[in-house]
Amino acid sequence: MTSKKATLDQALESLAGTAPIATRVLKALDRLSDRAVQQLQAAWPALEDDRRAYIAAKLRAMSRVDVRLDFTPIFRFMLSDIDPRVRLAAVNGLSEDESPDMIDIFAVMLRSDPADAVRAAAATALGRFMYQGVMDKLSQRRRDQVYSALMGALIGSPEESRARRAALRALAWVSNDEVDLRIRDAYASEHLPLRISAVFSMGRSNDRRYQHVVLGELTSVTPVMRREAARAAGELELREAVPALKQLIDDPVADVRRAAIRALGQIDGDESRRALETAIQSNDPEIAGTAEEALAEHEFLYGDLKFSMGPFDEFFENRE
Repeated sequence: MTSKKATLDQALESLAGTAPIATRVLKALDRLSDRAVQQLQAAWPALEDDRRAYIAAKLRAMSRVDVRLDFTPIFRFMLSDIDPRVRLAAVNGLSEDESPDMIDIFAVMLRSDPADAVRAAAATALGRFMYQGVMDKLSQRRRDQVYSALMGALIGSPEESRARRAALRALAWVSNDEVDLRIRDAYASEHLPLRISAVFSMGRSNDRRYQHVVLGELTSVTPVMRREAARAAGELELREAVPALKQLIDDPVADVRRAAIRALGQIDGDESRRALETAIQSNDPEIAGTAEEALAEHEFLYGDLKFSMGPFDEFFENRE
């Protein structure tokens, strides 16, 4: 039997305690009224740092599992929390909030938040708006604002910064000479995580001029680089990558295997399809299951679908 959702008063009492908080209690925070949000916000500063971080992480996890839950107004006031763990959970919890006013907030956080992890999350959040801009779903003013904030973070952040890598990945949606230069500069870096982000960005850019770099990194000694190169090969739909991707199906690292199989599902051609059909027969259930999903995508993208036009079929057949 489903547990009855707690009242707001019961939830506030539980939050102020020290015991683990039941899911049914946290569900009482779903879709709060403005007045209820004010009550929670007033009680929030009195909680210990670890308690607030625990609650923020739980709400974020719940919203990922059940998309019907909406803690948006709570995550919004958490953005100004003094604890970076809370701010990080809040930024990630607002991943579905496409309100243009969030651009202003995320831009400020990207520029001035003291925690690199929070700045990186803000860059990733702005990346979603950058994609909207590229798809002409954002005004030019807002698009320019997002681009400027991300480029400022990319240029102004230290090479080893997570925020710099996140800004590069977010900007990869944009196709222009400046972004191309930044991607190539990042790939030339001696800082491996930045180079890996450059390869990720090459795939996201949908620019086949990067294909030689991507093909070369499929045999990298670094598993994460092999994974990102495989992912990029799929996004760029590189038929030339199919032989190497077939080899990566047997890679010792699970993430690399999955990325290679999924990439094959994105690449047109009989060779990629046959590779997936073979992988489905694998004794490894993870390989077989991933290959089955990838083959379904391959058929959706490139399959020879024949649609019946009912009474018109005979008409067209008689004309042949």
